[in-house]
Amino acid sequence: MKGPMIKIGTKLGLTFKEPGLQADEYYCKVVDINDNYLLIDYPVHKQTGKTKFFQIGASFKVDFVGDDEAVYQFQTTLADRVKMNVPALALCKPELEDIERIQRRQFVRVDATIDAAIHRQNEDKEAFTTVTSDISGGGLSLIVPREDLLDIHEVINVWLVLSFSSGKYHYIQTAGQVVFLQLRNGIHTASIKFLGLKPMDQQLVISYCFEKQREMRKKELS
Repeated sequence: MKGPMIKIGTKLGLTFKEPGLQADEYYCKVVDINDNYLLIDYPVHKQTGKTKFFQIGASFKVDFVGDDEAVYQFQTTLADRVKMNVPALALCKPELEDIERIQRRQFVRVDATIDAAIHRQNEDKEAFTTVTSDISGGGLSLIVPREDLLDIHEVINVWLVLSFSSGKYHYIQTAGQVVFLQLRNGIHTASIKFLGLKPMDQQLVISYCFEKQREMRKKELS
């Protein structure tokens, strides 16, 4: 059924605001669900890549993407800390009527390993090859071989090879800006926002994302 269904594996965005301070955004994933709680892995700050200790009773605004590609939002509180295979947090599970549809997502983002070549606009800086960890029509995340290889806000040139199930390959070249760097599970990644991606190339990227999304759903149903 399409709509605001939260499942194990659903990615959540959490917004947390302490009185008098600017709101901080985190991301996490649902690792288990029961009648009363959503169990999530420890939230990671979107900018710093660091986890944070939250008090029981902390309040969050949560958003996620439904099966209809719309963004949904609800309020919840931290109910408990849970010991599983990995440390987890228990969020109070919202009632269906408390989940609000707020917008249609502009671009579908999917996990994808795509060959990428990175060239620098400053020729004195090192070019390198790598792979993506996810991609959307608006940008992507790259695996970065070394922590100091890219600079925040740096503009780079990105070459991608999109491999479709039809057997066709499409080569994409665009500029991109490093919007944040993070370290998670020992892996350095960089989030890149596309700059000046040609409309025809953007449509290829969006088509690629939808194809990967369909493949993942087929696997979930098999």
